[in-house]
Amino acid sequence: MKKTNFLSFFLALVLVVGLLASSASAQVLYDYPSSQENTIVSPSAMLVYLGTTADQDVVLYEKDPDTRYSPGALIRVMVGAYAMEVIQEKNLDMETTTGTYTLQMFNHIVAGTGLGTANMAFGETWTLKDLLSVSMIQTAADAAVTLAVTLSGDQASFVEGMNALAERLGCTNSHFTNVTGLYDENQYMSPRDVITITRYAADFPTLRKMMELSQYTAHPVSGGEARSWPSTNDLLRPSSASYYKDAVYGRTGYADGYSIVAMGAKAGYEYMAVAMGAQKDADGSATVHFADAKRLLQWGFSDFSYKTLLNKNEPVDRIPVSLCWEKDTIAAVPVQEFSTIVASGVDSSQIIRKVTRYQDSLTAPVEKDTPLGKVELFLNLDQKIGEVELVAAESAEKNQLLAAWAQFLLFVKSPWFYIGLGALLILLLGYMVLVIVHNRRRKRRKMKRVKRYK
Repeated sequence: MKKTNFLSFFLALVLVVGLLASSASAQVLYDYPSSQENTIVSPSAMLVYLGTTADQDVVLYEKDPDTRYSPGALIRVMVGAYAMEVIQEKNLDMETTTGTYTLQMFNHIVAGTGLGTANMAFGETWTLKDLLSVSMIQTAADAAVTLAVTLSGDQASFVEGMNALAERLGCTNSHFTNVTGLYDENQYMSPRDVITITRYAADFPTLRKMMELSQYTAHPVSGGEARSWPSTNDLLRPSSASYYKDAVYGRTGYADGYSIVAMGAKAGYEYMAVAMGAQKDADGSATVHFADAKRLLQWGFSDFSYKTLLNKNEPVDRIPVSLCWEKDTIAAVPVQEFSTIVASGVDSSQIIRKVTRYQDSLTAPVEKDTPLGKVELFLNLDQKIGEVELVAAESAEKNQLLAAWAQFLLFVKSPWFYIGLGALLILLLGYMVLVIVHNRRRKRRKMKRVKRYK
């Protein structure tokens, strides 16, 4: 009987934990409007609205965003980001600093991998600009290795720097073992981390321009002829069936599936979409990841708008204030306007506001703009979309008469008042007793005198 009860309890516990875990991971801000002809096929995907800074970004859609995938050449986004850090730290000129592809690089890193290359000959020398540009648009394992060795001395040191950068960016589902994109069970990235890394990489203007290229021509400093390559990102190439005119930059990769990260811009709006782990279409073509990224970007442009949901100086709460003759409450207003991206049909009346006061009541004097609390904004009951501090809309002057009265009331309520009152009553009672005793004694003396004269 005890075993049965324990088993029932254990199964129930597992079920509850499972439900909690699934509900937490499944929660998204918006559901993609799927239909039989229009759905996100890739196993993992995300759509993020890009704010002015990364902390203003808004995740609009998630589908298993923390699943780890072997990134293939998508790893070049991190390669590029870390390369730019090293270049800036060492103050290198990308137009004049060069790297040379060697037989040792080929034998120890590239040979036998089956990875695509830029067909660099042994001894061929390129500028950092050419090495990084070709690495960002093609698999080009030879260019990526030459870049890493030129900047850090060897691939291992460069990869160590990539991992350190990932940690600084807060990427918990990314780890790197090479710069080529060669499959390794210990090399992986998640869609959420891809967004974070790409967002960071795009903050380097030079690198962003490289990710925008639909093709590139390298001009070897020595050892080879000029040659050109198209980008592997079909969204950027007008000649491709997957071309999307509003796509600005991105990067693709293939290892255990096809992946892409792409940024699109239109009418002042910028979105970043990522799709990972996609397999080939039924007809054998590899376009699923392109189609998913394109669908997500189009959805962002068509169904969402940037709206003001909280106006500055709009009273959100009123907090009682004491010791002020002119007013009984002070309005709590947002310290700044709050605007964000929401579905086009959403307006401020549909946003749930949760106010948290720092104090339930105030005592004058209170200065204007004194922090009073915060207001959290929620969509669909439990989906937080923002938070703004609340401050005093006006000052409240202290009235001395009310302050004196308050001090008196405070004293009356204090234990010292009752101690003093008790002491006074004791003294008064003692005095009354003394008076009574004294009067009785006088009366007795008077009676004695009367008797004596009789």
